Amino acid sequence: MQTPTENTTAEQSVMDVLEGLCAQSSLEWERVENLISSHLKGTHVDYPTSFIWVPDEEILHLNVGFEIKVPDSKRHSVAAFLAEMTKRIWMGHVCMWKHEEVILYRNAITLPEGMTITARQCEEMLRHASYTLECCYTGVHCIVWGGQSAEQAVKLACFEIEGNA
Repeated sequence: MQTPTENTTAEQSVMDVLEGLCAQSSLEWERVENLISSHLKGTHVDYPTSFIWVPDEEILHLNVGFEIKVPDSKRHSVAAFLAEMTKRIWMGHVCMWKHEEVILYRNAITLPEGMTITARQCEEMLRHASYTLECCYTGVHCIVWGGQSAEQAVKLACFEIEGNA
């Protein structure tokens, strides 16, 4: 983490880093005050993404998600799956927002006393969010459309491919 120069505030510096990252990656993005919105490219869908700087708390939030209508009969299994996924990831967590019908990955970093974030840190947060949501997308669909249990969905969604074909 870095400390901004005397002529910039932490807020300007954090938002400048995020804007620079978006511009370099050729992502379409929009900034409204302390919010930068974009989309992460996924295998099956593009994931709506937002970075939110909360200056009073000195926290940068990352929210990335996808919409899905989860039938009431599947909500318990999806919640169990997401709880297991959260146990398996090293940072952030995944949850279901029932009213918005969204599966959401959330993460945050504190930047106290004028610290700012680097583009590399933002890239890693986004990479981790993307990987996590790719697994969640597969797992949730296994439950909702494939009739799998939460345990089966975890096994199907969380395998690693090794070697070359």
